[in-house]
Amino acid sequence: MKDTPVVNLVEIGTPQVPPPALHPASPPRRRARPAAAPRAAAPAIDATEHEVLFGVLAPCLGWIEAAEASEAALRRFGGLAGTLAASEGELAALGPLGEAGAATLKGLAAAARHLGALQPPERPVLRGLPAILAHLRAAGAMPPGLRAIFLDSRDRVISEEAMGAADDGAAARVLRRAVAVNAVSVILLRHAPEGDPTALATDVLFAQRVAGAARVIELELRDHVVVGAGAPASLRGLGLMD
Repeated sequence: MKDTPVVNLVEIGTPQVPPPALHPASPPRRRARPAAAPRAAAPAIDATEHEVLFGVLAPCLGWIEAAEASEAALRRFGGLAGTLAASEGELAALGPLGEAGAATLKGLAAAARHLGALQPPERPVLRGLPAILAHLRAAGAMPPGLRAIFLDSRDRVISEEAMGAADDGAAARVLRRAVAVNAVSVILLRHAPEGDPTALATDVLFAQRVAGAARVIELELRDHVVVGAGAPASLRGLGLMD
């Protein structure tokens, strides 16, 4: 008996279709992370303030420790003013400072407050006739005789002094005092005891004498004002001075 041939049905009736190509699975999409906010730069340390704190702290802490403590305090409290305003407990809690450094800085703060209270008041600036007249009103009654207001290079009052009578030696007295106080300019004042603030011929001659001598030593005569019961008379405002 002959062997029955095996019929391959795929070859006869079923068209052969190549298997589908396999593609690798796409990786899952990752959500984009929000960009991190840039870190704020550390505040810069003022070199002068650091030098001040270092000089104060070095004797009690040592050089290396004082340098570290000064930088830490300036960064923690935002500068020298904030450091001196901090309480002793806050300062002592700052590691590099400790109790010794905190006590030293509180002593510095007390000294700074005391020195600030000793500062003289701001000197008035007399620039122009309105400022001069305002200064005279604020000063109140002026004694009879000749006075001089000495000014620096910024028109600030150095001193205001009585010069005695407007006699032959008055010009020399004004110039000597101007040199002594290192004045740059001077304002002359004459109080008329009779109450009449009229500029006299003697006032004009005296102003001319002082102005001429002042130019030799590079001193400027700013004005000569006659003060009385009425409105003061300015020789420069009246056109009676060069």
